[in-house]
Amino acid sequence: MSIGFRVQPRPDTTATQALARQLAGYDTADISDALYHSGTMVGLTALTGPAPRACGPAVTVSAPLGGVFMLRLGMDLCQPGDVLVVAARGQRGFAMFGGHISVAMRERGLAALVVDGCVRDLDEIRDCGLPVFARGTATMAAPAETPGEVNVPVACAGVVVSPGDLIVADGNGVVRVPREGADGTAGAGADFRGRLDRVAERYRSWQPQVEAGQIPGLDDARTALGRLGCELGPAAGAR
Repeated sequence: MSIGFRVQPRPDTTATQALARQLAGYDTADISDALYHSGTMVGLTALTGPAPRACGPAVTVSAPLGGVFMLRLGMDLCQPGDVLVVAARGQRGFAMFGGHISVAMRERGLAALVVDGCVRDLDEIRDCGLPVFARGTATMAAPAETPGEVNVPVACAGVVVSPGDLIVADGNGVVRVPREGADGTAGAGADFRGRLDRVAERYRSWQPQVEAGQIPGLDDARTALGRLGCELGPAAGAR
């Protein structure tokens, strides 16, 4: 087994397709809360501006030294609706992705590209319309003939992503939902969906307070901080 230098097949993601459609209706912020923040990636932003929320199973590429050729092999395994997750260790000295291949991946139906690193040809990518989430841009292309892996667990922006995990990305950021919970194994999927609904309902219930200029959750904040020993001034009351 050539650990560190291999291409694995794409996993079957049939079991998670229904949840992927459901997750597309939730903000990544709500999903992050429902997961107790365990799957929230750090430092990645939507470089292509406002875009429809993307949600799909992960095809992963480990590119610790660059590896444009390995990236191309990962691209070739992508199916419509997939999210390509590229772990480049946050490298800012070179770009893993550019304008021409963004068009090819859009035509193949890629839902989004997530790169723990940089991309280039940003104007071309924006014109193409493919949602791209990365750390920033770089001018120099990444090295091509370096080792890497396709469809193995990777570390991306502080989160472990396994092939087939669900990735949700929007203007708030990127969140990973593990497939072992997403497909309902041992009831975990139903529990997660219930938590998602409760989080969304809590935020909806705050809307009347927000529209009245009140701070939602203020009483809970004062109670919790007082219990911790904070010296609290008098409450200002509702405005």
